[in-house]
Amino acid sequence: MKKRVVMMALGLTGLLALGAVAEGTIDDALAQAAPPPSGGPQYGHGGAEHDMHHDWSPSKHIEGRIAYLRAELKITPAQAPLFDALAAKMRADAKAMDDKFAKMHAEHEKGAPHEHMNLIDGMQSHIAMEQAHIQHANETLALLKPLYASFTDEQKKTADELFAHHHGHHGRM
Repeated sequence: MKKRVVMMALGLTGLLALGAVAEGTIDDALAQAAPPPSGGPQYGHGGAEHDMHHDWSPSKHIEGRIAYLRAELKITPAQAPLFDALAAKMRADAKAMDDKFAKMHAEHEKGAPHEHMNLIDGMQSHIAMEQAHIQHANETLALLKPLYASFTDEQKKTADELFAHHHGHHGRM
């Protein structure tokens, strides 16, 4: 059961952060700035793709995602304070990702050189990123546990189904 709640928390943060954009994965989004196979315009070099990428924001639709979850989970007035605490974290996480993305974008626009790391520095950086992921998941889990415990069996089933595709177990953990 403990693993199930942890995996659900990880899935929840993924859904809430628009496609599981979390600490470090913004780097992956920028890394997709490769030329398309057709030889057309390149990401990061102007054009519609650049504008679309530049306008992307984790918090752009956060209120809609929160409203969707509230409706799908049929949050009751008694559950509202627990859900609202989770929603506040969702908003804060999206804002933090916006800030990180904006910083990375500004550095990219300035032409800041990419830091080359040796093996040890790279591994330490990876460990630090993973530790941040774990901390983030634990913070989300702390908010999610009491909310999930307050759910009816029907709400739990809905929550499990909503987040099953985010952890690859299709509801089984």
